[in-house]
Amino acid sequence: MSNDFTKNRYIAFLDIMGMKKLLETEGLAVIHSLYSEIDDISKVFSGHYLIINYYSDSIMAATIDDSIDSYQSLVLFCARMESYCIKKGYAVNGALSFGCVTVDVERNIWLGEPLAWVYELQNKLFFYGVVLDNKAYEKAKEFILPIAVNLTIPDLVTEMIVPLQKEGWVELPCVNWFEFIGDKIGRDNPYQDQISPMRKYVRNLYEKYKDAGGGYYYISNTEMVLKHWYDFLGKKNGSTEWGKLILEDYVTGKFYKRE
Repeated sequence: MSNDFTKNRYIAFLDIMGMKKLLETEGLAVIHSLYSEIDDISKVFSGHYLIINYYSDSIMAATIDDSIDSYQSLVLFCARMESYCIKKGYAVNGALSFGCVTVDVERNIWLGEPLAWVYELQNKLFFYGVVLDNKAYEKAKEFILPIAVNLTIPDLVTEMIVPLQKEGWVELPCVNWFEFIGDKIGRDNPYQDQISPMRKYVRNLYEKYKDAGGGYYYISNTEMVLKHWYDFLGKKNGSTEWGKLILEDYVTGKFYKRE
């Protein structure tokens, strides 16, 4: 097998939630139309830096290498997918990892431990969003910090407090998908321009997902994550300190508070 297939890459796994019910209630033609629109977005990213594949309710994306351009393309792709789907009324969550992965496009063969890592982490999420595991984040830090002062767009990834299925609320690096909902990109007025529109779209998910496999809690948790984002990026704008927010843990019934 050619060595071109096997190399260190960033890998992402995105899951469109509740696909079985969506097919029953909306029909195959509607879901096919959604995927056609998703593919139009994917074409902007695929080819140069990303390899993208679909299977049922899953979207997989791998970078062509471990470069900064590939990393940024993958994170931007995940942000666009998450924000676009939620605006259209579909819930998505996912995860990114890094490691040695084989991607044979011609034969559609994807192999490697990172594929298992992203799948397992995605399954742990108890909200709608995209997170990075330690392997992806540690690798990305090699070039995030030196260029951060030169970025003219918001941080692509921020460490946030998010809920997992069994562990409760924990800190994980999250893709800033909410930044792509509002009319402008930036932090001059983050609540009005980003957080408020995103919370509106998240609330719209209740009607479709509230009775599907814990969907009510996923949506409530996502709203709380967004509120924390606003608290951090809005009231603590420019600060490296977390905003203070009490978060209810739906797993244990306890409350999480970070001073």
